[in-house]
Amino acid sequence: MPRGPSLRRERQGTRRPTITLDPGLDPFLTSTDGLGYRKFFTGAYEHRVLDGVGHNAPQEAPAAFARAVLDTDRL
Repeated sequence: MPRGPSLRRERQGTRRPTITLDPGLDPFLTSTDGLGYRKFFTGAYEHRVLDGVGHNAPQEAPAAFARAVLDTDRL
């Protein structure tokens, strides 16, 4: 299994449709506009900020999280 730099090279540029999520109230990370993530995805891409959601987005906003997963089929 690749590790370190070779794993990063392998992971860059995925062509799969992708939606990245930033929780709006994460106490550990600030929300972004998603541009920093964009370089890792060469396929269809969208970024969403989940307002009012903290660090555990799937538990705190399950509907929005599930919607993002399902919406990747529509990108």
